[in-house]
Amino acid sequence: LVLAFEVPTAQLLAWREGAVSSEPMDGGVRRFKLRAEHQRQAAQALLVGLSFIPSVRLTEADVRQRFGAPAETLPQSGGTLLLLYPEMGLSISVAPGQRGVLQYVAPREFAQRLRAPLLAAPATPQR
Repeated sequence: LVLAFEVPTAQLLAWREGAVSSEPMDGGVRRFKLRAEHQRQAAQALLVGLSFIPSVRLTEADVRQRFGAPAETLPQSGGTLLLLYPEMGLSISVAPGQRGVLQYVAPREFAQRLRAPLLAAPATPQR
């Protein structure tokens, strides 16, 4: 489970520069251990999204059975397919042989936080 918070870029940079330590994680990202003062500041940040990677490998059929027909599907590179459910604030990615990713935001923020960044990415053919 990954939580996303709304924090100004300058604040993130300050936290990173003041971090006690950091360690590499999968996907080329790093986890930073914040100082106690920065942890208190972070605790006040606005939660704007959740991402969840289930332990099972989701298929498009699984997602459609559970959530119904998506409002839109967006093919991505590598055979990944995004199923968009704006009325639920939900975007689900599925890919053959891989675990899916479920991303949730408040439904009223779906267009801005999930759909707009997808459309700004390099164009892929739509289904």
